[in-house]
Amino acid sequence: MKKFLCCFMTVLVLSLPVSAADMESRMKRMEKMLQKMQSELKAKDSKIEKLEKKVTILNEQKKQKDLKKLSDDQVLDELTKDNHNKSVSYQTRKNSSVKGKMLTLGKDVNSFLETLNISSVINVVAGTSSVRDSDLEMYQGGGHDPKKRGFSMQSMELAISGTVDDLFDAQSYILFTEDEVELEEAYITTRSLPANLQLKAGYFLTEFGIVNQEHAHSWDFMDQPIISTRIFGGEGMKDAGVRLSWLAPTPWYSELLVGVQNSDGDGMVSYRGEGHVHGEDEHGDEDHEHEFEEGVAGRPYEDGETETLSDMVWLARWVNSFNVSQDSTLQLGVSNLYGDNHTGGETWIYGADAKYVIEDKELGRADWVFQGEIMKRQYKANSFLIEEDDPADNIYVPSDEVDDWGFYVQALKAIDKKWSVGLRYEYVSGSGDSFEGEEFIDREEDFERSDRVRISPLVVYQHSEFTKMRLQYNFDDSDTEGEANTLWLGVEVILGSHPAHKF
Repeated sequence: MKKFLCCFMTVLVLSLPVSAADMESRMKRMEKMLQKMQSELKAKDSKIEKLEKKVTILNEQKKQKDLKKLSDDQVLDELTKDNHNKSVSYQTRKNSSVKGKMLTLGKDVNSFLETLNISSVINVVAGTSSVRDSDLEMYQGGGHDPKKRGFSMQSMELAISGTVDDLFDAQSYILFTEDEVELEEAYITTRSLPANLQLKAGYFLTEFGIVNQEHAHSWDFMDQPIISTRIFGGEGMKDAGVRLSWLAPTPWYSELLVGVQNSDGDGMVSYRGEGHVHGEDEHGDEDHEHEFEEGVAGRPYEDGETETLSDMVWLARWVNSFNVSQDSTLQLGVSNLYGDNHTGGETWIYGADAKYVIEDKELGRADWVFQGEIMKRQYKANSFLIEEDDPADNIYVPSDEVDDWGFYVQALKAIDKKWSVGLRYEYVSGSGDSFEGEEFIDREEDFERSDRVRISPLVVYQHSEFTKMRLQYNFDDSDTEGEANTLWLGVEVILGSHPAHKF
């Protein structure tokens, strides 16, 4: 630029028709002008350089402040601008389930940004009951329910999650108890499919209703609802599969989900999951003359292999969420499951759920939370022939339909910023006889299917986002075993940034 100005001024002066004296005078004036311009340009260059450094510092400071206000997906997009080649463009899915601070690994990555969240949730429980531990295990049928008097380690969940790249998020959950280690979930979800679609693939809890797709530490109460245990089993319904969701372009939140999963895993008790072996006691010793598998209601069956799509479990769910007012939200959902069961017959499971939340701006938390689910299972069992040494003594078990249904309703009320109280009411029932040993028995003689009522008051102290204490009393009344009174005191601690759970 400076050279250009000098050349321009020289050409301009030389092109004018003047005398030699005038030429010399003008040349001197021009030199003075150029020297002054050069001095001014140097000063401006220095000032610009200082301003650029100051702007860079201010932008970095502002960026750090702004990042704290942004959602995690927005933070990811901001970090991407600094760490990625322009060929990579991240898009944010509104209902992305990966939340929390992220640890960035590596710098100047051209193809992807590695992020990782690691956390653990520890639940410790102390309890007492009016019934002995062997009976208490029946009343507390959930796989992650507290089950004995005295102290127990309810569970420790290790969560690992993060963003893989611009295509996928990934989450995995490993559960540790006093006796075993199990895989709770491990799956990937897409980040940027067109038309508001999202694909989920891996090993995951079936997205039926509310409680079944939640981990135990995210329940409001300390144990699994009875109807969930009865229909989905103690560990909840889960297996490997895929699920596709579509977020409808409506003024309110409306999502449709369809999925398919294997039906022969441990978490598929209503379908083709592993059942109890009739003819062996709990220690594996022979206890009966005949040996066969027992499914729902003790119905006998023989193991089969997955051969067709009908051997899978199919899910359909539709959930809608509305802002009833500025401070309240209502969520309504309906779910349906279908697939072949152990006996070769069909199992249908229907459900409806609702959740209503009223926020309190002064408390900075929910003032009231109402929640409820109702569900029914239709288990259509095919006939079965128990063969004896003498064909004349063969036992024929005819086909039949066995139904089980029930519901729970619960409410939580905030007292202040840390304390809240709750109450839950449950009822389960059904129809159709159970099969035990080598004969049919009335449903009311089968504890796992008899009518039952449970009422549970709850007190919660939420010391912080990471520490929670709960005191829960259960009054349980079963037509088979009678009444039980149980008191639980639980402490929950979260270490690290845990992935957020659904509304």
